[in-house]
Amino acid sequence: MKIKSIILLIILLSICFTFSSANAKQIYSLEIIFTIDGKQIESGQAIPARIEIANAMGSGEVITGSSFLEKDITEYIRVDMVSDIGLKHVNKKNHGIAQEPPPPHFILRNGEYVAVEEVMSLPEGWSKEILVKDLRELYAITEPGTYKVQVVLPFRTYGEVIESGGKRYGEIQSPETMGTIESNTEVIQVKK
Repeated sequence: MKIKSIILLIILLSICFTFSSANAKQIYSLEIIFTIDGKQIESGQAIPARIEIANAMGSGEVITGSSFLEKDITEYIRVDMVSDIGLKHVNKKNHGIAQEPPPPHFILRNGEYVAVEEVMSLPEGWSKEILVKDLRELYAITEPGTYKVQVVLPFRTYGEVIESGGKRYGEIQSPETMGTIESNTEVIQVKK
C-alpha cells in the first residue's frame, strides 16, 4: 500500500512538473509568457518587452470578467531591483492617486440583488499579444544593477453565466476560481 502511494505521488508530481515551464506559469488553462529583448541593457537603451496571454492548454473555454483585458496590462508588470539586502520595488512612473474601480453592476436574481460583472469567453486556442516599446517609459529603471521583471495579472473565472438584458454576467461573490496569473520572471542587467 505504501509503495502504491509513493508511486502515485511521484506520478502527480511529474504531471505538475510537466505543466510548469521555464517560460510561463499556468493557472487553470491560462498562461502568460513574458519576454524582454536582450538581457544586458546599456545606460539609456530602450527595454522592449512582449506579453502573451493564452488559453492554450486544451482544457476548453474559460469564462472570465470582461474587464480582464480591458485594463492596461502594463499596470500589472512588477519590477524589482536586486540589492544586497533583498529586492527593492521599482515604482511606476507618473503614478498618481490610484483610481477606484467602478462600482459593481447589480441584477435581480431569485428575488435578491447580486453584484455581477460582465463576462467574456476565451475559447481554447485564444491568445493576445501586448508589445511594450520601452519599460523605461513606464518604470523608473534608472540605476545600474540587476532587475527582476514579471507580470502578475489578477483574474476571476466563472462556471455559471447569468444572462440578463442581452448580456452575460458572472456573480462576483461566486467565482469558480479567483487569484492571479503569474508570468515567468525575466532578469536583466542594466549597465552604467
